[in-house]
Amino acid sequence: MPTVLINGIPTYVSSSDFNTNHVATGRQHIDIGTDGTWSGITDTQLDTIKINGVAFRGISDLATVNTKTYVEEPTRSNDGSIPNINDYETFYVPRVKFNFKFFTIADYMAFCIAVQPNEFNVEYFDKTFGMRVSHKMYIEPEELTSLYNIETKVIGILDYEISLIGTNNDMNTYSLSYNINGGGSLISHLVYDVGTTYDPNDIVQSTSSSGIYYRYINSSSTSGHALAETDYWELMNTDMINTQTLNWGEGFTVIPTTGVSDYYTITAGYTLTGFNTMADGSGFSYYPNQSASIFNNLVLYCQWSVA
Repeated sequence: MPTVLINGIPTYVSSSDFNTNHVATGRQHIDIGTDGTWSGITDTQLDTIKINGVAFRGISDLATVNTKTYVEEPTRSNDGSIPNINDYETFYVPRVKFNFKFFTIADYMAFCIAVQPNEFNVEYFDKTFGMRVSHKMYIEPEELTSLYNIETKVIGILDYEISLIGTNNDMNTYSLSYNINGGGSLISHLVYDVGTTYDPNDIVQSTSSSGIYYRYINSSSTSGHALAETDYWELMNTDMINTQTLNWGEGFTVIPTTGVSDYYTITAGYTLTGFNTMADGSGFSYYPNQSASIFNNLVLYCQWSVA
């Protein structure tokens, strides 16, 4: 059972009891207990946002957007600014904007405390992905100043809009992997041997790592050439068989068709048509060589047409 603050008093309440207490106190926010849970917030609840573990209810018009920023190594200075500005490295950061239709003074004060840190964790329901997400964010210094300048000798504030910006400090990382989805069997490529004669397009496994492969690209069949000799060997893309770890919003390129056939013997009569986030093709579709960005863990299932 979670711990909440009711008028500043730590109290254990059930989710059913909370509605009564919420109405009785007129409070829009609760403090999440040390167990980090509160069963009253559903995974699809749109009117609640959590900041550093404090849940604020009664928000509306929550909008999210992923915007590019020009920062190579995102960090926050004490005044909230981002150093290391440059013009050659870009990445995406999340931004969230929401509105309190009626912001009680008690919740206004709690909100001011919650956003004081240079960086804080924000959790909200992102309609784009249909799930609750969590990001490191900050409030711009100008907006923080404006927030603190609100007259507090009233009972509440109407239609107050707030924007928070992602920092990508300690950003979440996500995995990207591919699944053959019944369309073939894995090829067991031999480990490179300096004394073996190799022919054009032969594929070997590196002696230093089982996850690294090379293709023989010279037109002459020879032996004795080290994998580092680029006139003879080409480092291959192994995304099909190795899970990638990417930062939130980082770009990636979907593997080409050959990225599958290099590592799998394709079942007779099967032709690769693309990839999908669901094995049965009912999810989001991706296509060979497509450029995309990752915002959640992704498994891309091969999609096949069968003759």
